Amino acid sequence: MAISKIQSESLNLADTFAFTGTVTGAGESNAPYFQAVSSVDVALTQGVATLVTMNQKPFDSGSLFNTSNGRFVMNSANAGKYFIYCKVSIDSDTNFTTTGNYLSLSVRQYNSSDTQLLNHEARNSWSICHYPTVQVSGFFDLANGDYVVPYVTVTGSGLNAFGVNTTSPSKLEFTGFKIT
Repeated sequence: MAISKIQSESLNLADTFAFTGTVTGAGESNAPYFQAVSSVDVALTQGVATLVTMNQKPFDSGSLFNTSNGRFVMNSANAGKYFIYCKVSIDSDTNFTTTGNYLSLSVRQYNSSDTQLLNHEARNSWSICHYPTVQVSGFFDLANGDYVVPYVTVTGSGLNAFGVNTTSPSKLEFTGFKIT
């Protein structure tokens, strides 16, 4: 196919082009991909890393997310590099203390033998704050049998990580997609 719409040694991107062949190298499908959320609040224990099990998956193109244990589990057909993101919001300290409370979120990768391989973590300090939120993302190289899960740690007592409620979308979100 000859390109005849060349102006001053460059393509005019405002023109319309009709390709009769196959365009390659223009992107990737990013499949499999998933999004998991929680429809219920998750009770958090002060000073303890709590596994946040998302119980709903609005989409899961590769059927790799398990809602019973909250794991994004890799199989041999889909192994590769992934971008994973997680967001957690918690209810505020009902006493609105001004001391150094913190919310920590970690997204952890384990192998099939339950050995931790990688941890991406973010921590947010707050005082007199309503609904503190922390987000973490990272790249993971996942092999057959590897899985990824989110954990939350707080310093305050009596706090919950928010699931879906009537006034907003889920404040607990765990999502990812393949990048190569």
